[in-house]
This record gives sequence, C-alpha cells and structure tokens, in this order.
Amino acid sequence: MPGGTVAHNQVCANVLALLSVGFGTAPCRALGSDMRLATPRGLLTYPEVMVICGRVELFEDARIR
Repeated sequence: MPGGTVAHNQVCANVLALLSVGFGTAPCRALGSDMRLATPRGLLTYPEVMVICGRVELFEDARIR
C-alpha cells in the first residue's frame, strides 16, 4: 500500500512471516505485495499478502525465482 503507515506495514510483515513458516511441507507459499495477482474475473491487483498453493501460473513476461 503506497503511503501506508508504519503500523500497517508491520501488520503485513507479521502476517507474511507467520504464513511463511506455518505451511511446513504443504505445497503452499506466502508472497508479499510485490507480486501482482490476476483474479478469475480479470482484476489485476497487488494484495498485501497472498497464499498460493500448488503450481504458480505466471504471465509470459513474469519470472519465478
């Protein structure tokens, strides 16, 4: 969230950290706000935190590391 508060940023960081260690061996990963998400209805957005389980689907111009 551009221009977000310190408190907002800390909440996002805490949620991302908790989700990142909470999956264990599950095929899920938590990603932060730098990854753009395309919804089934065509919305392109940058959520604060997202969880992706299974295969990551990327646009042609995106790269996975």
